[in-house]
Amino acid sequence: MQGNYPEKKQLLRLLRAKQPNSLAEIAAQLQISTELLLVHIQRLLLDGEEIAGLHHRPGQELVLLDVEKITAKLKAATLQLIGGIDGYLLIDSTNSEAMRRIRSVTAIGNRVIVAEAQSQGKGRRGRVWLSPLGSGICVSLIWSFDSAATALQGLSLVTALSLSNCLQGLGAKDLSLKWPNDVLYENAKLAGILLELQSNPEGGVHVVIGLGLNINMPQEAKQAIDQAVSDMSVCLEKVPDRNVILTLLLEELVTNLGLFAEHGFAFFQSQWNSLDAFIGRQVKVQLGNSVTTGIALGVNSQGALRLKTEQGEQIITGGEVFPSVRLMPQASQEQGRDC
Repeated sequence: MQGNYPEKKQLLRLLRAKQPNSLAEIAAQLQISTELLLVHIQRLLLDGEEIAGLHHRPGQELVLLDVEKITAKLKAATLQLIGGIDGYLLIDSTNSEAMRRIRSVTAIGNRVIVAEAQSQGKGRRGRVWLSPLGSGICVSLIWSFDSAATALQGLSLVTALSLSNCLQGLGAKDLSLKWPNDVLYENAKLAGILLELQSNPEGGVHVVIGLGLNINMPQEAKQAIDQAVSDMSVCLEKVPDRNVILTLLLEELVTNLGLFAEHGFAFFQSQWNSLDAFIGRQVKVQLGNSVTTGIALGVNSQGALRLKTEQGEQIITGGEVFPSVRLMPQASQEQGRDC
């Protein structure tokens, strides 16, 4: 496949299909490796070929996520636990794809789904997660727990903590956590998490752990978001290859999921509280139309927010699984997105 390779029309047709095909599926149809497929996709985008939902900024290097590279770098034990990785160039939402898979079969194993870009990225409470091509990492992990959904209250906090640990290991500093699941850099949102649960008829629950990390967001995308956001290009002098970041993230997350299943959130409580951005500060907690004001006291051993109010200490879990915490001066403006 060189120059005006004969597969170009077929490749464009597959990439422009309304029903998304994974990169592995497209590579198999073209009888090439996914690594070579990524090279040809890069060429198409750099040549200005239009693929709906994908836009490459001229003059900037384009390095796509490579499932084969990520898989090769993962520890054998980690790869066995996650069950494998499926990569997409463009998808509606990695969480949506994960939920479709869970609902389409009676039994399902763990799986990672990652995409370069999402046309309908999902955030908490129906919001949209913006993810321009090559600007971040959008990944969802299907994970099964034997316990009931009520025992998983602190899972989103563990996920945020795992990401923070990963990024700190890469040299990022001044990171903090916003209950229940945001990672902040200097009080600006760096990453968000969305968990979706589906009960297993045979017992236990399937969880989709969706995570969106900003790596190098275009300025126009930042301006389109109605809250302060940051990205890894601001946190680090040199941002590692996204394939490296995702590999390290999966290693950290899988390790912590095992610890969470064995020990519960209590194992992580003190570490979370040490990184809590708002502990000791006056905040406003909004759940639907209900608003509660008080001093954030960190989280308890189940991952619920402890709030000191005029009526005494309240434990915040809420009717929503993950209510939002807002700094009082910005409460009327914050409309955060969580992936």
